[in-house]
Amino acid sequence: MQGYGAKKDAYGGAVMAYKLSESVFYRLYGNQTTLYDTLIRKVYIFNETVKDLLDCFVETAEVAEVISKLKTLYDCADIPSFEEDLNNFISQLAELKILREAFKHKQVYDSLVGAIANNMIASGTLYSAMLELCFRCNESCRHCYVVENKNAELTTSEVFKVLDELYRLNVLEITFTGGEVFLREDFGEILDYAYKKRFCINIFTNATLISDSDLIKLASLHIKSLSVSLYSHIPKKHDYITRLKGSFEKTMNAMRKALALGLSVNIKSTIMDYTKDDVSGLLDIAESLGATIQVAVTVNPKDDGNLSPLDLRIKTEEDYKKVIKTAVGKMEFCAGIAGDFKNTSGNQICGAGHSMVCIAPDGEVYPCNALRISLGNIKNEALENIWQKSPELLKWRKATLHDLSECKDCELLEKLGVCSFCPGSALQEKGSPFAKYDEACKMTAIRGQLAKS
Repeated sequence: MQGYGAKKDAYGGAVMAYKLSESVFYRLYGNQTTLYDTLIRKVYIFNETVKDLLDCFVETAEVAEVISKLKTLYDCADIPSFEEDLNNFISQLAELKILREAFKHKQVYDSLVGAIANNMIASGTLYSAMLELCFRCNESCRHCYVVENKNAELTTSEVFKVLDELYRLNVLEITFTGGEVFLREDFGEILDYAYKKRFCINIFTNATLISDSDLIKLASLHIKSLSVSLYSHIPKKHDYITRLKGSFEKTMNAMRKALALGLSVNIKSTIMDYTKDDVSGLLDIAESLGATIQVAVTVNPKDDGNLSPLDLRIKTEEDYKKVIKTAVGKMEFCAGIAGDFKNTSGNQICGAGHSMVCIAPDGEVYPCNALRISLGNIKNEALENIWQKSPELLKWRKATLHDLSECKDCELLEKLGVCSFCPGSALQEKGSPFAKYDEACKMTAIRGQLAKS
């Protein structure tokens, strides 16, 4: 077969992992491999060695690993053209959709997306919005910052109005979250409306309430990502965190089905002291499913100032290091602060309120979901007016590194150029978005030590 060359992924790099398509079935008969693809109703005949190749991709596998394995199997290490020919043939199988791209542990945001975000922050362009559609949740996670709230949630028509305003403001990305978004009976209508406005849609969910028909709808709307909360690879431990018996199995089943439909699934996991030994298991799950994963260690107070969730944080520096080392490349840190305090013009602390905005279930508007500084309420005034004229937001946008007076002599920031500081966490823990708090200093020091080693 003619080779097609190295196939490139959407991020500009060579695709390194594939998995056999769900609709492909094959057997070896004599010296021929017979293959059926039931999705497109085609049959193929290959030579006997193709069976060994396909066996390697029954589960997600890296191309380099497969080539190495087959080199050993056929004793072809000394044949110069073997690797190139096999690489080309794998690419052709991918072109035929016999093999599907599987991005193992790929970070959700690549350098291009990061560059776009930085440009939006610098120009003050509203690029993304998070819509918290409900306070309610069927789980009761021990570390969750959301507080039960009796305020009336936005109606369907009010959500549509918000989407209309975001469209006029030229927003591209929308993230729907809760609570648990699938508790809203009108969520399907909201998704349809957002799709008609050509928003790029992200969804945060625990996935326990997603039906098969929901998944089919999500696939038809071509959402950007389905981010799913998973806290351990051990069912009992995950269920302990969520306080919902059977939640692990429901979440896992939903992710398997979503991936089978071609949805982009991203596992989001907050690691606590109780789950500090479970990182490898979570990474293994992501790999076996073909999902991406983001691991975080940040546990924040509740929105009402209750500090009890902080008791769930990882206790020792060594355990923090172990988690970060294990999850290297998959860690999700707050963007944090970066820059030079000696710069006379100062630098923005983060992108909150510069390129993003968060709208709570009751219509309150915040710079982001972590930074709960009220900017106004869309029930009382237009979102465009809030974005352009809110006194609190205008004040926040003027904030720079110089406002972090306790951090101006920080040696770590000067050496590393970045810090794990989050103004939202500072506000929740200390009552001010500019206050120094121990967790940020600890995490920055650990990241610095690991960077040196």
